[in-house]
Amino acid sequence: MAGLRLRAVAVFGSRARGDDLEDSDYDLAVVSDDFKGLNSYERRVRLNEAWHEAGPTAPADLFALTSHELFRMDSLVVWDMLEDGRPLHDDGIWEQARRKFRRLKAAGRITAVPGGWKVAEGREDLRKT
Repeated sequence: MAGLRLRAVAVFGSRARGDDLEDSDYDLAVVSDDFKGLNSYERRVRLNEAWHEAGPTAPADLFALTSHELFRMDSLVVWDMLEDGRPLHDDGIWEQARRKFRRLKAAGRITAVPGGWKVAEGREDLRKT
């Protein structure tokens, strides 16, 4: 995406899982440290501009993250991204975060439950792993 130094881009949600419908949009996680210091509105504006500068695009719901936010692992949406996300671009950061996420799952600290996630310990503890 023009104007952003991308660390990773991953499709997640129904398109990644393969249970999408014909009119399903794309859920895209976009990891760039260029988002640091920007509020959610500023991030969305920056990301939408870059998305549309890329040319004709499909409908998408874009999620902007810094690498720190990806590794912090304190968001249910980030867990969803790492659970079923398929990287389209990765400088290695996505796979590193996914390995950390899988370790947390293997240790029983995060468990997938119908409709969401169960956390065995406080979220603060997840950051230390």
